[in-house]
This record gives sequence, structure tokens and C-alpha cells, in this order.
Amino acid sequence: EEWIATGQHAYRPGHCTEDVYWTLALMVEEAILTDTPLHGAFMDFAKCFDGLPQGLLFKLAAEMGLSPRVLVPLQGMYDGLRRRFRLGASLGSEWTATNGILQGCPLSVFLLNALMAVWSRAVEASSPETKPWSYADDPGILAATADALQSGVDVTVEFEQLTDQKLHASKGKSFCINPAQAVAPTLRGTPLPQVEQLKCLGAELAVVPGRPAMVKAERLDSAKNRAVRARSLPLPWEPRQTVLSALVLPRALYGCSVSAVSEESLKKLRCCVVAALWKNKVRRRCPAIILTLLAPGHRLHPQQGLTYLRLKILQRMWQQRPDLHASIRRVWTLRMQGGQRAPGPLGLAFAAARSIGWVPADVGCWTDTSGANLDMRNQVAGLWQHTVREGIRRKIWQAVPTQRRNLQGVETGIDRSATCKMLSSRTSANREQRPILRRICADSVWTESLRFRIGRASTPVCPHCHAAPETLQHLWWECRAWGQQRAEHAEALAAFRADGRNWPPCLALCGVLPCGSTAPVAHIQGNALVEAAAEVVVVARGSAEAASAGVSVAVSAVSSQNEAMRDQQPYVHPHHGGHPAFHQMQEQQQYQQHQQLRRQWVQPVQQHQQLPQQPQNLQQLQQLQQMPQLQPQPQPQPVPQGLAQHVVRQSSAASQDRNFSRQASAVSIHSMSCMTTPSTSPHLPGRSFSRGILDPTTSAHSRTASGSSAVPLVAHMAPPVGGLPAPAPQAAGSRCQAMSPPFGGAPMGGHFSPGLSPYSVPMSPPHTARMAGSPPQGPVGFSAWPGANAVMQ
Repeated sequence: EEWIATGQHAYRPGHCTEDVYWTLALMVEEAILTDTPLHGAFMDFAKCFDGLPQGLLFKLAAEMGLSPRVLVPLQGMYDGLRRRFRLGASLGSEWTATNGILQGCPLSVFLLNALMAVWSRAVEASSPETKPWSYADDPGILAATADALQSGVDVTVEFEQLTDQKLHASKGKSFCINPAQAVAPTLRGTPLPQVEQLKCLGAELAVVPGRPAMVKAERLDSAKNRAVRARSLPLPWEPRQTVLSALVLPRALYGCSVSAVSEESLKKLRCCVVAALWKNKVRRRCPAIILTLLAPGHRLHPQQGLTYLRLKILQRMWQQRPDLHASIRRVWTLRMQGGQRAPGPLGLAFAAARSIGWVPADVGCWTDTSGANLDMRNQVAGLWQHTVREGIRRKIWQAVPTQRRNLQGVETGIDRSATCKMLSSRTSANREQRPILRRICADSVWTESLRFRIGRASTPVCPHCHAAPETLQHLWWECRAWGQQRAEHAEALAAFRADGRNWPPCLALCGVLPCGSTAPVAHIQGNALVEAAAEVVVVARGSAEAASAGVSVAVSAVSSQNEAMRDQQPYVHPHHGGHPAFHQMQEQQQYQQHQQLRRQWVQPVQQHQQLPQQPQNLQQLQQLQQMPQLQPQPQPQPVPQGLAQHVVRQSSAASQDRNFSRQASAVSIHSMSCMTTPSTSPHLPGRSFSRGILDPTTSAHSRTASGSSAVPLVAHMAPPVGGLPAPAPQAAGSRCQAMSPPFGGAPMGGHFSPGLSPYSVPMSPPHTARMAGSPPQGPVGFSAWPGANAVMQ
């Protein structure tokens, strides 16, 4: 720092590429607004690291004060380097290089900066109107007149010859603003082309009055492709945020403090980011809540990140670049006076501040929506950045109630610490319930009323209690089917009954606590998310207590919906066999195999029984009417979820066609395997399948211990572990009347023919069948199919 030039910004602490292109854009903006001439030239050295003379660099470093304890070993290392050319598997002979320094070595950049410091001082000495700048091997010159710019270019050509380097004539560019005489500088007799828009260290700059330069579409497309690829990562919520924040916005918003981006492109990029962050295709999610409450929006949301970036860099330049204070003051004053349209960083920062409701006041000061004065000059960087983020969030929250009725109340602000207490807890052992809580906060819970309104359901009535339309109000606070879960939070439930009508919808329906809320405080017992994953957080301002509002029912109700949606479109990573969705796909395949088996053997079974599904004449009708009818049975109890163990017994002598017996056994087993509880996904009845169901060789267990051949085929179902004991198979010689086949239709008839192994299911309470024609309730068994009429003897 003692010998480096002011315009050098590479490999220095506290300096980056922003110091180059932001300063250049500010100079252009000032020249356009003040109507003063400005000339500039950009050049580039070809193979700079490979062409630098080593002897000259070591002598220069010694003159600048580099310690011999560093310089002598460094020089000895370069003297001992031997190099070879390699072509495929062949190596050339050794040779020693007298020019060039190693790229990637931290001492190499020190030697390069020392050499470019000589160039900077030489250009400054050529004319007092020139301002050289450089970033590594990319030099540039700004000047007030064309003659001063030409003298700086001539000094650069002389520097090129003395250091045995070569300037790229094709990469050189120049510009002039408000010129008294539009003359392009020449490089070795070749004029540098003048442009209206140029790229400086990757940032697009406009150097003419009018609109700012636009970010290239290729960069935004690359950022969207990164977001799409990140969606396939098998990562949970927090690591997924980290990956997206490191890959997407830094790519898309680089240089946007001096360049403009189309609003349409930012919206498309936001959709890709939200889809990658919330990889399940959950409809009706609110991006405004996701990217302000559940995730850091300034690192994921393109619009938020753009506003945050421009205001953050403005304060950084004011605090770390005192040499720019005079230019910033002049441009700030002219911007407040409504000067000429000019591209520049201050104009973009003013637009970003107005987008969140801030109005510029004195130089470096703003007035927010509440009338408070915000002085960026005296605030520390962290506090200023927090102030900007809070202003962005408040502006977004003010627009949410106009789009989401269930989130009315967030326009005054959200108590983020209270609302997200359960999500930010690190002590819970049940992290699987956190997605449910995020869905509730993001207002993405589907109800029957909503499905009915968009035409996806035939009725809005609650499918759990059948008492009222299912709305969020009904689901969380009124549905009798979830009274047991709601009773665990009696204190919060009593508070809601006493004053719930005065709670804002965002609190009562989505669990989002607005700022300044006077809702009562209720303590959550324990930290387990299983008990509080879907609870509304009710906390007074400044309190550290989170509260239950009695809506933990979502752990039961919403999880089943979420599971069903996940099963419809499962995510399976090709190299991640242990992922839960991988097993769901296997279960779906099993279910499809069962359906295929039914279609394959249903027709042969009907033909073998030689009984039509409907009576064709009076004699068949009388036979059906003479069959005993089922008596009403008590309401069946829910069958615990689990894998049912099936034992198929078959008599070898009673069956004349062993193949058909195996086929009938498979059909019977499939019928029993469809017994599910209401919380099980209707798309995967195969969740209760056991291994080997589809294997016809299970008839190896069909023989009795005594080898008797008079026992009819009986499909015996054992309940899961902890359930009721299974009834024993019927004794040899017993006779069973036929059940209706699982594929529906009329009963299959009276007694079985001697040549056929009949199949039936002995059921004992609570697995007994219901009377034919009654609506299905509770667990689904044989009695759930139309026309079921079974009598057990």
C-alpha cells in the first residue's frame, strides 16, 4: 500500500472489480449530467504473465523494498525451473525460460502490481488531465481532452516496448462524451474503435445519454439453468438454500449495480428459484412469504437481490472511497433536481430506493415510508444492510394481502423471530414435519372448499366430519374429527374461543404473527415438532415464548394430503436408492403389477364359476334371493397401518386344476391387501403388501399338516403386530358361501362345485363385513366393493 497507485484495484484488500466499473460508470454519469467532455480508452496485454521479463521484475521489487529473505529464494526458484513441452504421451527436451511468471502464485501478483504501478505513474506524469486505472493486466485511461488521452496511449505503447509485451489492438475500445472534437485515439497508428456500450471486467456499461446497458440474456439463461439443475439435488431445505444462493444470483446479478435487467427476466428467474427451493410441485404457495419469511430473499429473490445490491454498493463506495465523495455529491444533487436521463450507478440506486418507498433527502440520506431519516454515511455496513433488507420485506408484505385473503394482516409487518421459532429450532428430532409448517405459513394448504371452487371436487363438505364446508377456519379450529389433537392445546384453544374473532387472518389461518399483535401467550410443551409442526405461533412482541393455537391437526390432515401429492409425482434420484421416494416408486410398481394380475385373471375366474354377474332368467334370480343376507354389524375399527401377513392354504386333492387355484389365491390376496386406513394414500393401496404376494409359488404352504385333501381353500389374514389375533382357518370339510369378487358385480353363487377350490375370507370383529348396499366407512375390505354379500359358516 505504500507504493501502489490509486487506480490499481487488483489483489488488494478491500478492493474488487466493483471499484473499477462502478467508478467508471460514475464518471460517465457525472459527465452526462454536467455536460462536460470525457474521453476514455481500454486496452489489454496479450499473454501478460508469460511475457514479463524476470530480471526486470526482480530488480524492480528490490528497489521497492522487498526483503532479500523473500526475493533471493524466489529468484533461485525461477532460475532452477526446467520446462518441457508435452504432446500426448511424448515429452520434449528440457529448456529454461527467461521470461514469464507463474500464474496462481501469490508472489506473482505482487510482481505484476509493482510493474503496473510504474505504468500508472508514467501515465499520470504525461498529463495532469489523465486518470489511469488498472485491474491486473487490464489497463484503462480516462481524460478530459482527446490530446490528454492520446498522450496516455503513447506512454502505454512505450511501456509495452520496454517490458517486451504486446497490446491487443483488436480488443482495444474508446469512447467520448460531449466531445469538443470527436477524435479517436490511435494505437501504433491504428485508431481504436469508438463504441456506445462496452464491457468492463464483465459488466455492461453505457457511455451515451439514455437508458443504461442491459445485462446479456445469455447470463440470465445460465443462471436459470443452474437453478433447474439444483432442483435435482437430494438436499434438505437449508443446504438447498446455500447452494442456490451461491450459484444463481451471483451469476445473474453480477455488474447490475451499473446495468439494467428486464423485469420479465427477473420474474422467470424467480420462478425457477422457487421451484428449485420447494422441489415438490405444491400449488398455491406464496413466493412473497417463502422468500421473505422462510428463506433469505436478498440471496435468492432476484428483485430483492437487485435492490439490495445497488444500495449496499452505494454505501460501500461512500465509506471506502473518499476520492469519490465530490463526484457523488454532484451527481446526487443533480439527480434530486431531475437532471437529464443518464445511465449510472446513482440513477439505478435512486430507482431501487424508490421501489421500496424511500425518498432521497440530503446527500447520503433517505426518508423511509414511516418518515424516519436513514443516514447511510454514519451507519456500519452490517446495520445499513439490515435496514435495506427490512425495507424490502416491508414493501413486499404490503402487497401480499391484495393477492392472498388468508394473509391479511401482514401489511403491518411480521414478527419473524416468533413465527419462525419452530422452524429455526435445532433441538427437534422430527425434522420431517417442517415442510408441513412451511406449507401452512406459505398459505399452500388445500381444502375441499378450494378444490370445489376450482372444479376439482364435487362438494365443499369436509370429508372428515361431514358437518360443514372444509375451510382453513374449519380445519384448524372447528372440525370435530380432530378434536383429540386440538384438545392437547387447551390453553390456546380457549384463547381463540375468547378472542379469536379479533385475530387477523394471517395469524388464525396461516400462523404468521404480525408485528404489534396483542394475542395471548401460550407455552408450547416441549420442543418436538411432531406436536407443534402445524401450530400457529402466538407470541407477544418481545416475548421469547412460542404458543400453540390448537392447530396441530395439520400434522395428521395435511401430511396425508402432502403424501398423496408426493406419491402422484414422486422424486427419485437415480443414484440415491435409500431415498424414501425410491421405495414409494417400488410400491407403485407392485400396485401396478397387482392391477395387471387382476385384469389377467378376472375373466377366467368368472368363466370357471359359470355364473353371470347379473341374473339372466327367473331361476337364477330365485337362487340369488334364497341366499342368506348379512346381518348389520358394528362399526369396524380402523386397522393399524402395516404389512399384512397372508397365509394361503389349499387342499391338493380338492383342487383338480392347481394352476387355477394359484390364480384364485392371487386374486383373493389382492383383495385383502387393499384394506387401508383413511390416512393412507388412495393411490397406493400397495402399502400394505407383503413380500411374495405376487409369487404363485406360495401354494407350497397350501397343504395341511395332516395332508388332508378335504379342506377348502381359505385365505387367512393375520393382522399387523399389536393388532387383534387372526381367526383360525376353518376346519376340514367346512363349507363357505362365496363372497362377491373384488372386482364388483353380483355374488358368485351358493355352494362351491366339488371340482373347484373355493376361496373366502373368514373375518372376526372388527374385520367383519357390512350389510350389502351400505356406504363404505372406516377401513376398506371386501365389503367396500359394490354388491358385496358374504356369509361365513
